[in-house]
Amino acid sequence: MFNLFIYLIYVALVLYIVDQLIRRERCVWSTQLALGVVAIAITPLIISWLYTSYVTAVPETHVPYLVSKPISDAEDLLRQNHLQWAIMDRVHNKDIPPGSVVSQYPEGGRAVKQGRIVQLVLSGEIPKILVPDLISKTLDQAVPLLNEAGLKLGTISEEATSEFPEGMIIAQDPPVGLEITSGAAVSVMVSKRSEPLPENPPAEPETDAGEAQ
Repeated sequence: MFNLFIYLIYVALVLYIVDQLIRRERCVWSTQLALGVVAIAITPLIISWLYTSYVTAVPETHVPYLVSKPISDAEDLLRQNHLQWAIMDRVHNKDIPPGSVVSQYPEGGRAVKQGRIVQLVLSGEIPKILVPDLISKTLDQAVPLLNEAGLKLGTISEEATSEFPEGMIIAQDPPVGLEITSGAAVSVMVSKRSEPLPENPPAEPETDAGEAQ
């Protein structure tokens, strides 16, 4: 990669520019100036050495295709290709089993240097959520609680009762405190006004048999 002829031209150009500056400014060579010229002159040598030692000297490999593979299989493939890996996140994916690769960077098939770190995102379990307490709340109060918890309102049934005010939730399914998956529905039973019992008609007075005759 290093071209000696080009380097000699570079050094000659540096010395010519420094000489012209000295002539124009009418200054003399000093230790600091000499060290500066040497530093400028050897900079290409250092850059070339670093490039050769740490870039071109490292052999290339290809990133394997890891999406949908279990993490154990993905790790084996990365080892075989002399690559490292880092798990960046876990997300739920309905199409990929938990513990398998959802995405990767760099992508599969890409040519990289050996030792490159491949970033992985794995599929995780569906998060569990505690069912909030909806008892003694109205539907207007219950819906925001369910939305905040990542749940939704399920079926609504009614039951006549005189123990609770009308429109109040008196039962829920699943019960409070149970762990369920995100997005699940919670059904409720709401109280409604109980109908008053019909009054018994007044009893007709009994008549004496003799008076009837």
